[in-house]
Amino acid sequence: MEPCRLCQAEAEEIFRLPILGKYDVRYFRCSDCGSIETEKPYWLNEVYTDPIQPEDREYLRRNIWIFDNVMLLLDVLKIPADAVILDFGGGLGIVPRLLREHGRNAYNFDAYAVSPFRDVTWNGDKPTMVINAELFEHLPEPAQDIEGIFRDTPDFVYTRTWRYRGEKPDWPYFGPEHGAHVFFYTDRAMEKIAERFGYHVFMPNELDTLFARRPLTGLQRRLIGAAFNNKIPRRVIRKGLKGARRLVPSL
Repeated sequence: MEPCRLCQAEAEEIFRLPILGKYDVRYFRCSDCGSIETEKPYWLNEVYTDPIQPEDREYLRRNIWIFDNVMLLLDVLKIPADAVILDFGGGLGIVPRLLREHGRNAYNFDAYAVSPFRDVTWNGDKPTMVINAELFEHLPEPAQDIEGIFRDTPDFVYTRTWRYRGEKPDWPYFGPEHGAHVFFYTDRAMEKIAERFGYHVFMPNELDTLFARRPLTGLQRRLIGAAFNNKIPRRVIRKGLKGARRLVPSL
């Protein structure tokens, strides 16, 4: 048994995987939140030798997809253009740079990477929205590490990480070949995070999670759900909202 690094409940070993092809690493399941965690990740200094992992063949494509999601959220949630948007753990700053090119006040923060875009360097202003796409699974001590994300009590926190739903040890997201993923959250884990920091939580699918200081409206939930589940193209929703708000500004 080991304590869950998110909620401190007891966690029981359920399998082992060969991290980086050479470390026989134990994986534990929490008895309360149900999350999966590796044993203390002592190998991470071998993982982050490059800000972009050589095995990551979809880095730019994924950043463009995240940018599209964030633009949709900004429109649906009626976040004004001058509001500070912070990509926490944003790597090279691709997403905030794209947002700035579309008139948004977006910045980047990453303790382990330097962005080539000088205009995205965060000056510490309080963010209205924090993005942390595909960051949660990398956090070795999530209970402490996520405090920085919620520290300034932003109105919204958009998180993108595949949630664990009973997958077998051969689940590709465990990623033992690269060793960077060390914690895997459940729906219950996301609910506990929301409770801890005083947020409402909306999970439109098994990948995306939105924390909000106030409950989303029914319309907001339906539009985000439709877009994030590819039922309606994002551009259609954004164009429709723009036209509808000319008639009904409260939408």
